[in-house]
This record gives sequence, structure tokens and C-alpha cells, in this order.
Amino acid sequence: KDKAAALGVQRARLLETALGDKAEAIHRYGDVLAANPLDPDALNALENLLTDADHREAAARALLPAYVAQRDQRKQVGALAVIAEAANDALEKITALKKAAELHSGHLRQPEQAFASLATAMRLAPEDAELRAGARAAAEEADALDSYAEVVEELIESAQESIVVALHCELADVYERKLNQQDAAVDHLRAVLLVDSKHLEALRSLQRLYRTKEQFAELVPVTERLSLLEPDPAAKSKLDNLLSGLNCDSARCRSMRRVSRSATSCSRTASSRRCPGQPSRSD
Repeated sequence: KDKAAALGVQRARLLETALGDKAEAIHRYGDVLAANPLDPDALNALENLLTDADHREAAARALLPAYVAQRDQRKQVGALAVIAEAANDALEKITALKKAAELHSGHLRQPEQAFASLATAMRLAPEDAELRAGARAAAEEADALDSYAEVVEELIESAQESIVVALHCELADVYERKLNQQDAAVDHLRAVLLVDSKHLEALRSLQRLYRTKEQFAELVPVTERLSLLEPDPAAKSKLDNLLSGLNCDSARCRSMRRVSRSATSCSRTASSRRCPGQPSRSD
């Protein structure tokens, strides 16, 4: 073993055990690993310090470059997990979680763990649209979009008003296109319109769902609102044509109901004119 490295480990151990200066000892162990990422004494010393509540983050940060140099992805994600858990700064937590997700998804072929890391990051920064998109992609790869939806549902409960609409829209899209839960999609689109009654994409999606589900009573008012707001003349013309057909069908239905009620009334009147026990004409 290199004498300089051996001396460096010896001094670090002295600082750690005799002097109780673990922070400086970690720094010295890190210096040894910077020169030789495979030094077993420095690695063992730092890995032992991962269990120290006050110094585990620093030990993990000192170990991480050595694990990268060794191309040991499993130990890298372990160190990143410690950093993400122990760091006080939210941005540092998110950075560690994103890097861990990248390793899980790529080198380790662990899509479930990749999604779990990004879901944790989402909870720290729900306003980060790019992070949410990454978490959704990871969830889809892991066949865990239902779990992604659960996380977003949780976020809505405590989210700031500025991102509530975006979260509802994302959930509506997932429920409609991926989970085949149209009723849940409708609920979230309605929630969008409660916040922003002129949200065009929500109105378009809601109209499409009502047409698919043949819920014409709900379809008419939504189509009317959308027609008033639609900026594209061609799309507005299609909406107006649809409304004409819907209103015509509604009028026809009302007319048929009136005819039906009238026929029923006449039948009852004719029946009431017969005396009890009087046979009908067919008799």
C-alpha cells in the first residue's frame, strides 16, 4: 500500500477516534479516496460512518466519487439515498433523487425504484412540471400509473392555487387516456373549471368525454360555453353545427314525450268511460 495513503488513513483514524473530530476525519478519508478510489481502509472507515446520524451525509458525499470511479451503480444509489434523506436543502435532495432515478432506470433496470425516487422528489417540488413529467414517464415504464395518480391526488390536497389547475389537468389526462377511468377524468376536469371557467383545454376534454359517454344533457351546456370561447373559426363552426343537431334532437325528444303523454292520457280517458265489468270492444 502507498505510504502516503497509509499515513493519510492513519491520521484520519486518529482524528476520528482519539480526537473525536469526525468531520475532519471524513475530509481526510475523502482525500485518500480521491487518490485511490479502491483504498479499502478509507472505504471501510467511511462506510462505517454512514450509520452516524450526525455525519452520514458527509460520509456519503465522500464515498460517492469513489463509487462513481468504481462504476458501482448499486453503491452509488445507496449513497445518493443517504444524501437525499439527510440533506437539509430541498434542491440537494431533489438532485440526489433524480440522479438515483437515472441510475435505477438505466444501468440497474429498476423502473419501480426509479419511479419511487421521482415520486419522493415530486412531493418536494410539486410545481416542477419537468419533474412531474419524468415521474409520469417512470411510472408508465414501471406499470405504476395508478400509483402516480395517487401521488398527484395527495399533492392537490396541499398544493398552492397556482399549480392546482395543472395537477387536475394531468390527472384527468392520466385517468382518461391511461387508466380508462372516464368518471374520474370528468371529476378533475370539472374541478379545473371551478378554478378557471374559461380553461379551453378542460372544456374540450370534457366535451369529448361527454360525447363519448353520450351524456347529452351535460354535453349541450359545455359545448355552448366552448363555442363562445373557441378562437378558431373552423372549430367554432363545427361546434355550432353540433349544437344545432343537439338542440334539434332535444326538441324532437320533447315533442315525442308530449305525443307519448297525450296518447297515454287519451287511453286513460277512454278506459275510464267504460263501466266496471263492461267488456271492451274486442270482447
